[in-house]
Amino acid sequence: MRKLVMVSALALCAAMPANAVAGPLGTPDIATEAQNKEALALAALMLNAETVDTSLREGFEKEFRAALFANPASAPIFKDHPKLVDNLISTLKPVLRDFMVADLPNVQSQLASILADEMTNKQISVAVTFLNSPIGQEAFKSGVAAGAKLGADSAETDKLIDEIANNLTEKASPEDQALTATFVLSGAADKLGSLTPEIAKLTEQWGKKVSDDNSDVIIAKTTEVFTQYFAEE
Repeated sequence: MRKLVMVSALALCAAMPANAVAGPLGTPDIATEAQNKEALALAALMLNAETVDTSLREGFEKEFRAALFANPASAPIFKDHPKLVDNLISTLKPVLRDFMVADLPNVQSQLASILADEMTNKQISVAVTFLNSPIGQEAFKSGVAAGAKLGADSAETDKLIDEIANNLTEKASPEDQALTATFVLSGAADKLGSLTPEIAKLTEQWGKKVSDDNSDVIIAKTTEVFTQYFAEE
């Protein structure tokens, strides 16, 4: 049971924000100022500078390379100049990171509104307590990293989550076990899981907006990389 609970928590983290766990879990309470404040705290725990770093570290390079080589017109150039691709990644990743981190308050506020509208006071409180705990932070970080690196729906992710769950379960204190069980069995984990399509849509739109709002800088940096690379060739 202990391992099952830990696996459930980790699986949720790996899926955020990608996969839905269906199922209505009660009627949300009318949002109060206190609930909105706690919802914002939960949003900040779920989406912050560290999760941005994890996503960029584990997923950006793979997705960026795929996008470059998906264009038939540019693919031959990048294939013949792999160092150019490396230079683009090393230059653009920190630029995008800075823009995303600077805009975090905006997306956290939007995420908090979703959480406050869809979750009960208890669900939000339980989720905040769990994700604020050492075991919750470790489970969340491990799950997010696994999902970003391998994809939320893959046999490799399931295997990695099982290994992480074994490790966390073995070293979990009685207090850790109680926190994890409350998070999963209270319905907070499933409710967050059911919101993942909406959260995925939000973060996708956010990423596009950040890129669009800063396209002049991104294009300028890209041009600099091309110019410098071919000047040295």
